[in-house]
This record gives sequence, structure tokens and C-alpha cells, in this order.
Amino acid sequence: MKDQDKKKADLIKELEELRNRIKKIEKDSQNGGLFKSLVEQLPIGVYRTTKDGKIIYANPALASILGYKKVDDLLDISSVNVYESPPDREEQLQKWRSCKGVVHNELKFHTKKGRVIWVRDTGRVCLNKDGNIDYIDGAIQDITEIRKAEQILKESEERYRQSVENSPNPIFSVDKFGIVKTWNLACEQLFKYKAEEITGHLFHKLLEVPEERRRVEAKLAQVWQGYSVVSQDMTFKGKDGKRRYMVSRYYPLRDHEGKIVECVLANTDITERKQVEEALQRRATRLWLIERVGQRTTSILEVNQLLEEAVKLIKDTFNFYNVIIMLVEKDELVLKAAALETQKMKEGQITLKITGEEIPSRVASRGEAILVPDVSKEPRYVSSLDKIDTRSELAVPIKVKSEIIGVLDVQSSKRYAFSRSDLYTLQTLADQIAVAIENARLYEKANEEIKQRKKSEKKYRDLVDNTHVGVYQISMNGEILYVNRAVFNICGYNSLEEINKIGLKKIVKPVKDMNVLLDRFREEGKADNLELEVLTKKNDTKNVLVNAKLAGDILTGMVVDITDRKRAEEELKKAYEELQEAQRGLIQSEKLAALGTVASGIAHEIKNPLGIILGGIEYVERKLSRSEQTLDGDIRVAFQKIKESVFRADTIIHGFLRFARPSELKIEKMNVCDLIKDTLTLLGLRGPLRDIRLKHEFTEEDITIDADKNQIQQVLFNLLLNAVESMSDGGEVKIKARHSSKLNKAPTCEIDIIDNGPGISPDDLKRIFEPFYTTKGEKRGTGLGLPTAQMMIENHNGILSMDSELGKGTRVKILLPVSRP
Repeated sequence: MKDQDKKKADLIKELEELRNRIKKIEKDSQNGGLFKSLVEQLPIGVYRTTKDGKIIYANPALASILGYKKVDDLLDISSVNVYESPPDREEQLQKWRSCKGVVHNELKFHTKKGRVIWVRDTGRVCLNKDGNIDYIDGAIQDITEIRKAEQILKESEERYRQSVENSPNPIFSVDKFGIVKTWNLACEQLFKYKAEEITGHLFHKLLEVPEERRRVEAKLAQVWQGYSVVSQDMTFKGKDGKRRYMVSRYYPLRDHEGKIVECVLANTDITERKQVEEALQRRATRLWLIERVGQRTTSILEVNQLLEEAVKLIKDTFNFYNVIIMLVEKDELVLKAAALETQKMKEGQITLKITGEEIPSRVASRGEAILVPDVSKEPRYVSSLDKIDTRSELAVPIKVKSEIIGVLDVQSSKRYAFSRSDLYTLQTLADQIAVAIENARLYEKANEEIKQRKKSEKKYRDLVDNTHVGVYQISMNGEILYVNRAVFNICGYNSLEEINKIGLKKIVKPVKDMNVLLDRFREEGKADNLELEVLTKKNDTKNVLVNAKLAGDILTGMVVDITDRKRAEEELKKAYEELQEAQRGLIQSEKLAALGTVASGIAHEIKNPLGIILGGIEYVERKLSRSEQTLDGDIRVAFQKIKESVFRADTIIHGFLRFARPSELKIEKMNVCDLIKDTLTLLGLRGPLRDIRLKHEFTEEDITIDADKNQIQQVLFNLLLNAVESMSDGGEVKIKARHSSKLNKAPTCEIDIIDNGPGISPDDLKRIFEPFYTTKGEKRGTGLGLPTAQMMIENHNGILSMDSELGKGTRVKILLPVSRP
């Protein structure tokens, strides 16, 4: 609106100057021709009307504004008719009468076609000798578009206010002092502070962690410099004391003159996501453990061995006090395996009636899991084993389809040891055990049927063909004698002849020499849990689990398709690796934070003794010198070694402090090419460079960034010095600078430092940015140079990376955002 008022004032001034020029022209020109020519060429409408509204004169611009092709057409009507409302004309006439000077007014006119337009009328009355209105002169400017723009701006501002106020995300703004200025409804609902409780106060009361204050203030400082901070993880605390995890985005709010007046913080609540991530981590761990137990149990084909292995694995994996498995036999539950062996177990006496009160009996009869948090509070509790210190118990049914075949029971010596999550885990394990039992029983049954095939060949084939587990027989010369329908489904072939035509060597992918595998079967007589890859008829690869036993010259076994399970294992492994990587990053961040807290204290405690040592050595040297005693050569060397060690320790402390407590950034606009030239000059002044050549290449001389000059120059100097020191036999170091867009696809300055030195080994390259890791040896490096350089570049929202190859050299790449125009 201020711009509109300024335009009005300029227009009024322009009209006044125009009137003065017209008066002068009228006075100087007897026929008025020059006045008429000037007025008719003006881009604004000019008129003269009588008191009653008759138009005496109008220029072409006025006719065009009102929609008339000719001025004469306009002169035939009354000016009263162009007003949208006749009272507007009367109101304006009253203003002209009461004011002797120029009258400015904004009102609506009708065009010839009835369209309503907004005009700015600047007029003045001319009085006759009697003091009455003789005529009225004025100028008309069409301001319809200006009015529309003002309305659009007003509506846009209102929409913005409404969108912020009604946004589901908490949005608030602060001034440059950190005072909360605006606070939307989502903020009230999430943080429990009413707008009147928080506006006008410092936002620091919202921060969960006091140490975050400096981080936030650093981001706000960037906003006041005109930058928008993409995102920052924050932890807020509401009035109710609850912690809220947020991703905050900072961006400047400007007034109509472009001046930054506030910083807007748009927040996204990720509290639930954080909680889900933690839950997923716990679930991933359990799934990995479940997979481990499942893989072991499904590879065993003998029922008793399977059950004994299952209880042992479950107890060791989940750290339960005791694990038992009971199977249904007729109307009883019979204990088949227990992690803790008792006297009754040794004597084979443990059986339970399915109709009994023991927890396994109730689970078997109902078919539902039972969780007893505290057995002392369960009046019907009866222990199924003797001399077992059970305080809480959890039991789940073992089902095959809808049939209950047994119970898996776990006990703990602690009360309230089991949760709903444990129930889910145990039920999953019970389902896996049920499948393993069924497979083992089918396998045992299949073997029994094979032995009796002469008596019941048809029964055998029906049983094996209809099982979902692949069954096969192979002769020791590699010929496939028999496969069931499940094997055909796995490899995609339709007949035994078709499989033998292709041959095992082409179907089983990893086996290059089938005779070697067959010799292994001859020596061991069996194969347990052998994983192979099978190439199907459609050239797809499937993972299978093979078990086999050798009887004479016939190898009989089972094959299970574990392709889906392998894929799930790989996805789980990938997720687990990503989780570990994230945890390592979090641990490293926490280490660096702790490092910064204790840095100053450690430095103080070390620097004082070093100062005393150095002062003492210098005092002894001066004392001996005054006594005119000649220092022994060994003593002089010892003194020099002590002073060199003190200076080195002081250098290490300073590097430690720079890394742990980086200084505040002093941002200024600078030319990167000039900075590189200055740095190369400083490097040359340091001393002779032996046979090392320094070169620089710029694609253009004008590459500007906003940065702390001292920090960026320190980074460049240290990186160039590293390159020089690595080339003991001489060589070339080249530094390049150019524009690119490699940093978030935004305008970027790319600086490359390339040497043809000995290079860095892959093992060292992986750890090159770790604090205190150095390849220079204890006397030449502290291991803080590169981590400090990386931290300085990241503080400038940039990226520092390095790649190298032994014998060919090293390239260091720096990416920094360029200055905004």
C-alpha cells in the first residue's frame, strides 16, 4: 500500500507540473494550438465540464478509457452518466465546492459498453467573477488493474494467513531476538501452549535439550543473512512436559520492501515415526532370531532330534529360564523335550491329561495361548515339572492347520517376564516348529513307505507326490531316478526325461563338477542343510535347501524351495546393516558432543603443566648461561628435545580445541580464485617446495561464495600442504575451481586438489576422516587435520570428499554453495 500512495503522490505532482505548463502555453500562445496538441497526446484522460456535467472538452485518451472511438461521441453525453452511482457525482461536486485547490478521488465509472472501471480523478474548479463554479478541469487515470492487483494481494495475504493458521503442521515465527511472534492452532494443540502464553516470550522454553540453543541460534543467523535452512532435526518440549521430535525448516519472512522481519519455523512432527523406528529395530532383532531358530529346526528331519534342538536354541537365543515341548498322543500331552532336565524327565514319567489344570493342558484343550505374569497370583496354577523355580509362564499351541499337535511352553524365574511381543514371537516359533514336525514326520513316513514300496507302491507315490516338500532319488552316476510333483514345480520341468536330458550339471548352478559332489555323498553318507541354486526351465534362479541320505548306490532326499526366505533374509540383512550404520553415526555424533564438553577442561589441565615445564627448562638454561658454565652436548640436546616435545604437545592441544570447539563463523563475500592465489602464495612462503610444481586452473575468474575466509583458507592450506608432504620425490599439485551444480542440484563452487603422489590405500581411505587417525606417524601428524577440515566445510553447508589410488595420486573435492545474486 505504501507503493500505491507513493505512485499517487508522484501522479499528483506530475499533474500539477502539467497544469503549470499548460497555463504557460495558454498565455504564450494566442490561438492555443500548442496547448491542444500537447493535451491530445497525453496518455491520461483530460476533461473540462460545466457545473451541471456537460463535457466541454475531452482528449482522445479519455474517450479511449471510457470506451468511445471518437471524442465527439463523448461530448454528446453528460459526465453524470459515466459515474456508476449518480450520488458519486454530487458528492464529488461538494468536494470541489469546499476545496479551492486540487481534489483527488478514486471512484467507479461506466464505460460505453457498461463495464465498470476504477479511475483516479484529479480535478479543480474554476470560479467566475461572482465566485460561482464556472467550469471544472481534471485528469482521469484508469487504475482498474492496480485495484485488481491490490485485491489479489490482499486475498493472497489472507489465504497465506489462513493456510498457516489452519495448517496441520505446527508453524510459528520469531524475530531476530528469538521472541515468538506468531503461533498457529497446530502449535497450540501439539505443545499445549495457548498463543497468548507463548507469543512475546523467548522460544528457548520449547527446547528439550539446552545444548540445542546454540544450534538453533546458528540456523537463525543464517536466515537473517537471507538463507533458507532446508531441515534440522529438533527435540521440543511442550507445556505438558512431553517430548516431541520435529523436522524444522527455517525460512525468512520479508516485508513489502524485501527486508527480513521474521524467521518462520515450519515443523513436521516425526514423534510417531521415531517411535515406529525404535519398534522396528526391536522387531528386526526378533525376526532375525526367529529366522535363526527356524533355519536350524527346518533342517532336521528326525522328530526327537528336532525337538531337542528346538528347546535348546529357543532357550539360548531368547534367554528363557526353561523351555519345554509337549506333543499330543491320544488323550494326553507327553513331554518330548525340555531345556532343564529333571528326574521325572529322565524316567520318562511326565504326561498330562488334556483335561487337566496345568497350563499346557489348558492350552491344548482350548487351542489358545495363556500368559501368566505371576504364578503366585494364579489360584489354579499347577507346575508341570518338579523342582522348577517358575515365577511366570507363557504357553502357546503347536498347530498343523487347525489340529493341535502339541504345546510350546516357556518359563521364567522372574515375575512379569513376558509381554505381548513375546507371545507373538513364541507363536511364530511354534508355527515354525509345527511345520518342521510335519516335514520330519512326512519325511519319516516317506522313508518308511519307500522301504515298503514293493507292498504298497501306489500308496507311496500318492504320499510323496502330494507332499509340498520335494523328494528325489539319484543314482551315484548322476542319473535322476525319481522326483515328485514338488520338484517339477520347483524347477519348472514337466517330465523326468526332460530333466535327465538337461542334466544335473546344468540345473544345479554352483556345482561345476557333479562327480565331486557325489564323491562327498559317498564319503559322508548324507547331506544336511545343503544350500544350492537351481536354474529353472525359464532360466530363473531359485534357492533350495537339500537334505539326503545314501542307501547303497541310491541317494534319497528332500529339497525345499527357500527362495522367498533367502530374499527376506537379504532384505533383513540390508535393513540391519542400515540400522547399524545409523547407530554408528549417532554414536559418533554423541562422541563428538562429549568431546566438545570436556575439551576446554582437558586443554587447561594440560597446558598449565606444559607451560611450567617450558619455563623451567628456559630458566635452567639461563641460570647455567649466567654461571658461565659450558653446557654439555648431551644436556643441550636433551633440553632441545624437551622443548620440541612441549611445542608438539601444545600444537596437538590447539588442534584438539579447534576440532572440539569450532569458532563462530564470520561470513563475508569472497572471490574463490583470489583466495586460492593467496593460499598458494602463503604455501610458497612457508619454505622450499623441492621439485614440486603448484598449478591452478580456473574456468572463470568470478566465482563468489559467502564464507568465513580464515576457515576456508585454513582448509585449502592444510589440504595443499598434505599433498606437498606426501610427494617426497617431487611431482605436481593442481588446484582447480569452477561453477557446477553438484550440491543438491543448486549453483555450486567446486574446488579440486589433485596430486600425482603415492596415493592412499583403500583401508586408510576408509578411515581418513576419523579423528586422531593419521598415516603420517606420531611425529608429523595428530589425526585432526582432515576431520577439522571436513567439519569446517560442513559448517558452510558444503561437502568434502576424497578418492585415491595407490601409485596414481589423490583427488580432494570441495563443494560449497555460491553467493546468491
